[in-house]
Amino acid sequence: TIEFRICDTQRSIRKLEMLIALSQALIYQAVIDYKNDTLKERFNMEFLYDGLWKACRFPLSVNMIDPDTNDLSTLLEQINKMITYAKDALIYFDNTHIIDEVNKTCNNGTEADDQISMYNNFGFERLKEYLMDNIEYNIN
Repeated sequence: TIEFRICDTQRSIRKLEMLIALSQALIYQAVIDYKNDTLKERFNMEFLYDGLWKACRFPLSVNMIDPDTNDLSTLLEQINKMITYAKDALIYFDNTHIIDEVNKTCNNGTEADDQISMYNNFGFERLKEYLMDNIEYNIN
Protein backbone atom coordinates (compact mmCIF):
# COMPACT_ATOMS: atom_id res chain seq x y z
CA THR A 1 0.00 0.00 0.00
CA ILE A 2 1.23 3.45 -0.92
CA GLU A 3 -0.33 6.50 0.68
CA PHE A 4 0.18 10.08 -0.45
CA ARG A 5 -0.79 12.64 2.16
CA ILE A 6 -0.44 15.73 -0.02
CA CYS A 7 -3.33 15.70 -2.43
CA ASP A 8 -5.97 16.87 0.04
CA THR A 9 -4.16 20.15 0.74
CA GLN A 10 -4.29 21.57 -2.77
CA ARG A 11 -6.51 24.54 -3.59
CA SER A 12 -5.91 24.19 -7.32
CA ILE A 13 -7.35 21.42 -9.47
CA ARG A 14 -4.38 21.84 -11.86
CA LYS A 15 -1.86 21.31 -9.07
CA LEU A 16 -3.87 18.38 -7.74
CA GLU A 17 -3.90 16.83 -11.21
CA MET A 18 -0.13 17.39 -11.44
CA LEU A 19 0.53 15.63 -8.13
CA ILE A 20 -1.77 12.72 -8.93
CA ALA A 21 -0.29 12.24 -12.41
CA LEU A 22 3.26 12.38 -11.05
CA SER A 23 2.42 9.92 -8.27
CA GLN A 24 0.80 7.55 -10.75
CA ALA A 25 3.72 7.78 -13.18
CA LEU A 26 6.40 7.34 -10.52
CA ILE A 27 4.69 4.29 -9.05
CA TYR A 28 4.07 2.78 -12.47
CA GLN A 29 7.71 3.28 -13.49
CA ALA A 30 8.98 1.91 -10.18
CA VAL A 31 6.85 -1.23 -10.60
CA ILE A 32 8.27 -1.73 -14.09
CA ASP A 33 11.80 -1.25 -12.77
CA TYR A 34 11.09 -3.66 -9.91
CA LYS A 35 9.80 -6.33 -12.29
CA ASN A 36 12.88 -5.81 -14.50
CA ASP A 37 15.13 -5.98 -11.42
CA THR A 38 16.48 -2.48 -12.15
CA LEU A 39 14.80 -0.57 -9.31
CA LYS A 40 17.34 1.11 -7.10
CA GLU A 41 16.04 0.66 -3.58
CA ARG A 42 18.89 1.67 -1.29
CA PHE A 43 19.63 5.32 -0.72
CA ASN A 44 21.45 7.24 1.97
CA MET A 45 18.58 8.30 4.25
CA GLU A 46 20.55 11.29 5.49
CA PHE A 47 20.66 12.68 1.94
CA LEU A 48 16.94 11.97 1.47
CA TYR A 49 16.02 13.75 4.71
CA ASP A 50 18.29 16.66 3.81
CA GLY A 51 16.60 16.98 0.41
CA LEU A 52 13.15 16.81 2.02
CA TRP A 53 14.04 19.53 4.53
CA LYS A 54 15.52 21.76 1.83
CA ALA A 55 12.50 21.23 -0.44
CA CYS A 56 10.26 22.49 2.38
CA ARG A 57 12.43 25.42 3.35
CA PHE A 58 14.58 26.75 0.51
CA PRO A 59 14.30 27.83 -3.14
CA LEU A 60 14.82 25.33 -5.94
CA SER A 61 18.34 26.65 -6.54
CA VAL A 62 19.61 25.31 -3.20
CA ASN A 63 22.30 22.66 -3.34
CA MET A 64 21.77 19.16 -2.06
CA ILE A 65 23.33 15.75 -2.50
CA ASP A 66 21.69 13.61 -5.15
CA PRO A 67 20.74 10.47 -3.16
CA ASP A 68 21.14 8.36 -6.31
CA THR A 69 24.66 9.44 -7.34
CA ASN A 70 25.96 11.21 -4.20
CA ASP A 71 26.90 14.16 -6.43
CA LEU A 72 26.10 17.80 -5.73
CA SER A 73 22.78 18.80 -7.28
CA THR A 74 20.03 21.39 -6.91
CA LEU A 75 16.42 20.78 -6.05
CA LEU A 76 15.47 21.91 -9.55
CA GLU A 77 17.85 19.37 -11.07
CA GLN A 78 16.19 16.69 -8.94
CA ILE A 79 12.76 17.74 -10.21
CA ASN A 80 14.02 17.49 -13.78
CA LYS A 81 15.51 14.08 -12.98
CA MET A 82 12.13 12.95 -11.62
CA ILE A 83 10.34 14.12 -14.78
CA THR A 84 12.88 12.31 -16.96
CA TYR A 85 12.43 9.14 -14.90
CA ALA A 86 8.64 9.31 -15.14
CA LYS A 87 8.40 10.52 -18.75
CA ASP A 88 7.54 7.15 -20.34
CA ALA A 89 4.86 6.54 -17.73
CA LEU A 90 3.45 10.04 -18.24
CA ILE A 91 3.25 9.26 -21.94
CA TYR A 92 1.62 5.88 -21.22
CA PHE A 93 -1.12 7.53 -19.13
CA ASP A 94 -1.45 10.49 -21.54
CA ASN A 95 -0.39 12.93 -18.84
CA THR A 96 2.58 14.72 -20.39
CA HIS A 97 0.61 17.98 -20.23
CA ILE A 98 1.31 18.14 -16.49
CA ILE A 99 4.96 18.86 -17.24
CA ASP A 100 3.82 22.40 -18.10
CA GLU A 101 2.34 22.74 -14.60
CA VAL A 102 5.56 21.41 -13.06
CA ASN A 103 7.56 23.99 -15.02
CA LYS A 104 5.09 26.74 -14.10
CA THR A 105 5.44 25.87 -10.42
CA CYS A 106 9.23 25.74 -10.71
CA ASN A 107 9.31 29.15 -12.43
CA ASN A 108 6.59 30.98 -10.47
CA GLY A 109 6.70 29.35 -7.05
CA THR A 110 4.51 27.09 -5.02
CA GLU A 111 1.22 27.63 -3.22
CA ALA A 112 3.24 28.06 -0.03
CA ASP A 113 5.30 30.81 -1.69
CA ASP A 114 2.06 32.63 -2.64
CA GLN A 115 0.69 32.35 0.88
CA ILE A 116 3.90 33.58 2.52
CA SER A 117 4.05 36.53 0.14
CA MET A 118 0.41 37.40 0.81
CA TYR A 119 0.95 37.22 4.57
CA ASN A 120 4.17 39.27 4.47
CA ASN A 121 2.64 41.96 2.25
CA PHE A 122 -0.90 42.21 3.60
CA GLY A 123 -1.14 40.39 6.94
CA PHE A 124 -3.14 37.48 8.28
CA GLU A 125 -6.63 38.84 7.62
CA ARG A 126 -5.91 39.35 3.91
CA LEU A 127 -4.27 35.92 3.74
CA LYS A 128 -7.48 34.34 5.08
CA GLU A 129 -9.51 36.16 2.42
CA TYR A 130 -7.02 35.09 -0.26
CA LEU A 131 -7.29 31.45 0.83
CA MET A 132 -11.08 31.53 0.63
CA ASP A 133 -11.39 33.57 -2.58
CA ASN A 134 -8.66 32.03 -4.74
CA ILE A 135 -9.59 28.39 -5.13
CA GLU A 136 -9.28 26.92 -8.61
CA TYR A 137 -12.16 24.54 -9.38
CA ASN A 138 -11.59 24.03 -13.10
CA ILE A 139 -8.75 22.62 -15.16
CA ASN A 140 -9.56 24.78 -18.22
